[in-house]
Amino acid sequence: MEDPDPDPLDKIKLLKLSEAEEKARSEARERRKKELEKIEKRLKQDQMNTEFTTGFDTIISPSAIIDYSAKITIGNNCLISHRTVIHTHKHPLYMKREFDERAETVETLHPLVIEDNVAIFSDCLIMPSVEIIHKSCVILSGSVLTKSTTAPFQIWGRNPAKFIKLKDN
Repeated sequence: MEDPDPDPLDKIKLLKLSEAEEKARSEARERRKKELEKIEKRLKQDQMNTEFTTGFDTIISPSAIIDYSAKITIGNNCLISHRTVIHTHKHPLYMKREFDERAETVETLHPLVIEDNVAIFSDCLIMPSVEIIHKSCVILSGSVLTKSTTAPFQIWGRNPAKFIKLKDN
């Protein structure tokens, strides 16, 4: 049999509990809202940073994979051969042992400039640490380029790619 007149203190306890639950829910909603705003802001920044331009008479194989998360500028008369992969970003998880929100502030996008008359032959891998491939350079087949070329008219090859020699005239 139920008590016809419940204790008023029980009502106050229930009321306080529901107020605490409502406060917790409200705080959770605010956190989610801030997270969504942060994601939207980052997406807008990424869209502003993304730019892919090529010069005249540049040939890019349909089987080449180009990640243009960051800005890529390719000059005139360039060749990017089949199965070449170009990366322009690093994932923040690779830079820290544990994921945290501060990882988003780490610079992860790396723009790339490929100057005029560059030839990148088949199966090459261009890593995000590369900032520039200078004018008239050649990257030989199967090379993994991990740093920028140092001057124009160079031939680079191997894994990791190293300067081999200057081009003959």
